[in-house]
Amino acid sequence: MGTVPIDDGLVRRLGPGEQWQYAAVPEHGGGRIYAYYKEPESKQNRTRLVSDFNQFVEMTVDRHQPSGAFAQNYNISYVDYVSLPVSMKAMGQGCAETRCGTRFADWKQALGACPTELRNQHGELATCMASYNYCITPDGAVTYDSTKPYCRKMQDAHGHPGSAIYGGTFPDRPATDVAFWDTVAAWNRGTFPGDATQANYYKTEPFNHYAAWIHQGLGCDVYAFSTDDHQDKAGFVRCVSDRLDVVWCDD
Repeated sequence: MGTVPIDDGLVRRLGPGEQWQYAAVPEHGGGRIYAYYKEPESKQNRTRLVSDFNQFVEMTVDRHQPSGAFAQNYNISYVDYVSLPVSMKAMGQGCAETRCGTRFADWKQALGACPTELRNQHGELATCMASYNYCITPDGAVTYDSTKPYCRKMQDAHGHPGSAIYGGTFPDRPATDVAFWDTVAAWNRGTFPGDATQANYYKTEPFNHYAAWIHQGLGCDVYAFSTDDHQDKAGFVRCVSDRLDVVWCDD
């Protein structure tokens, strides 16, 4: 697999209300769009991000059957971290919006309630680390599960490292083992496998406080951990459309 940069890896500066339209990604293609909350020194890089002061969203494009029309698949992923509010909506009949955000001034204040760790501070903005990233070193080589109570509590309760539960990192478990992944999602929510009653979520320790902050504190149905699509709290959308609008920091 390889990476093909959109617009040749060029980063464009957009002022409030300005927009830029990218060419369509290849059929069956997908990727991410990044926004930066600090002016990057380099405005182009074809192989990696130009700065760590960013937020991203994810999408793929394929063909809807049996019509053969283009279909959009999109979601907001805060699985790794959260720094900026954003909304996504494809243009087409029945295309739903997925969003996370509030007034920008309120958003900056909300970041102060990050339950893990704020990194990459820039003015009043910063990056709140998701639970998995909080439990590993920046290079991913050594876990902090044994030293951080936030991470160790999952090991004590369920016999698996916090990084594995928060990150859904169980290589020996196939994607078809739905019952197991339901269980991992339940561990994150502090409830029982298959429970879809939101009133039960995030009440009984241990649970994923970062996910609770995203879902309840910020009021967003978006990916807050990798198995968040189990019992459907992830805000994933699929619809027939050839256009997808992404709006950052909309008041």
